Amino acid sequence: MGEKQYFLAVDGGGTSTEFLLVESVSRGEGRSSEGEEQGEGVRDCVLCSFSVGSTSVKSVGVSAARENLLEGAKRVGEALRARGASPDEVFGVWGLSGCDSADDQARYERMVADSGFDSSRQLVCNDALLALRAVTAGPGVVLVAGTGSVALGVDAAGRVHRVGGWGYQVSDLGSGCWMGSRLIREALLYSDGCRAFDPVFDAVCTQAGCTYDQLGDVAQRLTRADELAAFARIVLDYAPESTPKGAGTPRGGAVEKSEVCRDIRRRAAEYLAGYITSVVNKAGEGETRETGDAVDVVLSGGLFSNESFYEEATSTVRQRLAISQRPVSPSSPSCPLPHSSSRRSSLPTTLPLSPSDSSSSSLSHSRSHSYSVRFHRLEKSPTVGGINMAKRIAEKHSSQRG
Repeated sequence: MGEKQYFLAVDGGGTSTEFLLVESVSRGEGRSSEGEEQGEGVRDCVLCSFSVGSTSVKSVGVSAARENLLEGAKRVGEALRARGASPDEVFGVWGLSGCDSADDQARYERMVADSGFDSSRQLVCNDALLALRAVTAGPGVVLVAGTGSVALGVDAAGRVHRVGGWGYQVSDLGSGCWMGSRLIREALLYSDGCRAFDPVFDAVCTQAGCTYDQLGDVAQRLTRADELAAFARIVLDYAPESTPKGAGTPRGGAVEKSEVCRDIRRRAAEYLAGYITSVVNKAGEGETRETGDAVDVVLSGGLFSNESFYEEATSTVRQRLAISQRPVSPSSPSCPLPHSSSRRSSLPTTLPLSPSDSSSSSLSHSRSHSYSVRFHRLEKSPTVGGINMAKRIAEKHSSQRG
C-alpha cells in the first residue's frame, strides 16, 4: 500500500455548492478523478461527490451560507473517517462565489476553519479560478455566468485580474439574476399598463405561480439572487433561435418567440463580452498579440449550456476584441477598452451595448495585430480544477517541510 493523500475541491455557486473529495495513493495504476487512465505512480479514487445549497453569502445570506458549508464539510468528514482519515490531512481549495474582497475572504476562511479543516492546508478563492484551472495551469481568462457573473484573468506572471461580480444589485451584468430581474421588470410594466403585451409574460406568471394582478406583490418577495435567476431560463427559451420547454408555454400552446427576450439576451451577451475584453486588456496579453498565439478563454456557468446564448456570446467576444485591438487616436475616449497607462482618461464613459454603438470614427486605421481566442466551454465540473490546485498546494507544503 502506497502513501495516501486527500484532496478536496469545493465549487460554491449562487445556487448550489459541489464538493469533491479524492484519495490519491502513490504507486500502482488507476484512474484519475476524471476517469482517465493514469500511469504508474498515482492512483486517484473519488471518495465522495455531492452538492448542497448555496454557500454564497451574497446570494442566500450569512446564516444559510454558513449552514450549507458546514453541512458539506460534515459529509466530507464522514467520508474521511470511513477511510480512517481526518480533515486535518486534507489539502483543499474552496472556490466560493461572493469571495470578492479581503473581507469576504477572511469571513469565508473563518467558516472553513470552523468546519474542522487545517487552515494551513486550505485555499479560499473566488469560484471562477477553479473553472480556469480545470482547463489550463497557465495564463488565461475565465468567465462565469450563472446566478451571477464575473471574469478573471491570470497573466504570465501569475497575477489575477478581475472584472465584474461586485454584487447582484449593482454588478453581475449579463448573469442569470440580471436576466431574470430584467424580464420581471418588463412583465410588471405590462401588468401596470405601461407597455405592449409580449408572449413571454404569460410564462413569467406561470413561473411565479400568480396572475398579472398578483405579480407586483409576488415580485416584491423575490429578494434572493437564485430566485431571480430562475427566470433566466425563460429568457433563453423564448428568445428567437431558442425552443421553449413546456413550463410557461404561451397562450394556446403555440410556440411564440419574444422580442423582449431577444433584447435581454443580446444585452447580456454584450455585457459579458465587455467583461472578457476588459480582463484581456487588464492582463496585458502583449506577448500573445506579438506571437499570434490564441488566448484561452474558459466559459463556465449554467447560461452557457444554452447553445444559442453560447454562440451569441462567443461571436460578440470576437467582435469586441477585434475592435479593441485597433490602434486609436490618443484623443479618442470612446474607443472600447483600449490599452493606456491612464485608465481614467482612456476608458469609455459607458459600456457600448453593441459593436455598432462604439464610435467607429475614432478608430484610426486597420488592426495592427492579428488576435485570436480559443474558447473552452466547461462541460466538466470546476471541482476538477480545484483538485489540480489542491495537489499543487500539497507539493508546495511538502517542499517547505523538506
